[in-house]
Amino acid sequence: MELQTARLTLRNWRLDDAEELYRWACDPRVGDPAGWPAHRSSEESRLVIEKFLSGPQDYAIVLKETGKPIGSISLNFNSDLAHGEDECELGYWLAVPYWGQGIVPEAGREMLRHAFEDLNLKRVWCGYYEGNDKSRRVQEKLGFRFQWVSDDVNVSQLQEKRRGYANLLTKQQWLADQQPVTINIYYTGQGSAARDFAREMEESGLAAAIRAEEGNLRYDYFLPVSDPQSVLLIDSWQNQLALDHHHATAMMAKIASLREKYDLHMRVERYHPIEDNKDDEKFIRK
Repeated sequence: MELQTARLTLRNWRLDDAEELYRWACDPRVGDPAGWPAHRSSEESRLVIEKFLSGPQDYAIVLKETGKPIGSISLNFNSDLAHGEDECELGYWLAVPYWGQGIVPEAGREMLRHAFEDLNLKRVWCGYYEGNDKSRRVQEKLGFRFQWVSDDVNVSQLQEKRRGYANLLTKQQWLADQQPVTINIYYTGQGSAARDFAREMEESGLAAAIRAEEGNLRYDYFLPVSDPQSVLLIDSWQNQLALDHHHATAMMAKIASLREKYDLHMRVERYHPIEDNKDDEKFIRK
């Protein structure tokens, strides 16, 4: 089976992938944070494919540009976290040269869609060991919610114990995270402060940079006729995860600095889409 994203093909591992697997898995920076030792030969990598990566939900992360595997992502139904028939654990790793490019979140989003839509699972678990901040950030981006921390977790392949963190994403939470989100923000200040703020946001390029972010649907300022000291920002995003990613960018500090500069106060309204009401059509002039 194959799954597709913009940059990636997710397909089952093949024995002839052994050389590429060894190329990346021989680096201890890949396996150690996830709890497994670096591969010592391409033959060992071939055995790993046969023994551990041969399940129907074990996928090589293949870069479309090269057609070669650069990592792995799996849905594990026999983990210490997942116990029911309608749940699994998401696992992944990525070759070092491709870190920091958003590849695992991209693959993870498609795997979660596959888990909840194609396989009709109800719960997907994911975990990481203390110190593995890259994996923690991936799970945050994918919408996983913290559940518990465990001391003295047995890492059998490395013959050691670590502190482990368990996270969970339910199908209901995932569905809610997929819905578009619209935020109405009313900025109010003295005199023309709010309008000057909006003007600087546009002229500085900050507003354009936000519109260019992945997942942004709208970012526009309006002037309320009845309140000359306020401006209205309509800020729409493809889903909550896109909005969370925006909130984690360095641009938020710049926006906060501008709000302080113009001494603005905010009133916020949050909206989620509802089904179209055809009864409203008679009130709309087109």
